Amino acid sequence: MIFLEEKVKIERLENQIKRLEFNQNILMKVLLSNEPDWSKKSIEAAERKGLNSFPYIGVDSAGSYDFYRIIDLLYKLGLFD
Repeated sequence: MIFLEEKVKIERLENQIKRLEFNQNILMKVLLSNEPDWSKKSIEAAERKGLNSFPYIGVDSAGSYDFYRIIDLLYKLGLFD
């Protein structure tokens, strides 16, 4: 049987986990939603060539900096002309 003190500790830890998950989600949205200025032309060119969002497999036009770097590199190589 779980004593009252243990139950309070468990509830406190569960609440802390929920707060941390919430904060992590907010931070991820802030970090991933800011399209860098240097990538705007390359993203527009990629979208004209048919870049589609597939959020269920992690491909999104509002991606990570790695996503923007790759799209910018492909653009600079002329693959979206």
